[in-house]
Amino acid sequence: DKFGDEYIYDTNECIKMKGVKYKRFRKVVSRYKKKITYDTGYKDDIDELIKNYPVHQKKLFDFIKKYLDMVKITRVYYEDILLGFSIVENVNKKNGIIIQELINHDCGIHDRSYLIHYYNCLNNKDKYLNAGGVRNKEIKFAKNKLRPVKLLTIRRIIPEKRLTKNDWIELKKSLKS
Repeated sequence: DKFGDEYIYDTNECIKMKGVKYKRFRKVVSRYKKKITYDTGYKDDIDELIKNYPVHQKKLFDFIKKYLDMVKITRVYYEDILLGFSIVENVNKKNGIIIQELINHDCGIHDRSYLIHYYNCLNNKDKYLNAGGVRNKEIKFAKNKLRPVKLLTIRRIIPEKRLTKNDWIELKKSLKS
C-alpha cells in the first residue's frame, strides 16, 4: 500500500537558487531581501503565533520546548513582524528533519513560505532536510513548490487482522503492568 511520499530538500541547492526550478525563489527573495531578517532559537513571539493554530500544533510545540537543546529554530521576520518559523531536529551532520514549520497567516505577505524555507536552509547549510510525508493535496502542493530534490516513497503493510477497541484497551493494560 503506497502510504505517501516524504519530501527531501537540499539546503545548499536552495541557497544557490540556480536554474529555472528556483526562478520563483529568486524573485521572492530579491523582492523582500532588504526588509527580511532571520534569527535562531526560541523567542516568545512563537507562542503568540501558535495561539492561532489548532491544539495539536500547540501540543507539539509545548513538547519541543522541553527539548530545545536538540533542535534548531529559524524565525523569519519582515521588518518586525514574525512571518513564521521552522524547527529542525538534527539527525547527524548531513541530515535533519523539519518537525514543525508554521506561518503567520495575518502578515499580508503572500510568498512567506518561500522566505521561511530559504532562511531555514541558510540556517541549516550543508544538510538534507526531510519535511515528512503528505497525503493531502494542498500540503502536497505546498511542499512541491519548495522544490524537493527527492521523494522517498513510504509503503506500509496493512495487517490482515485489525485491532478492535477492546484489543487496544487490553494492549494498553498489558503495557502498563
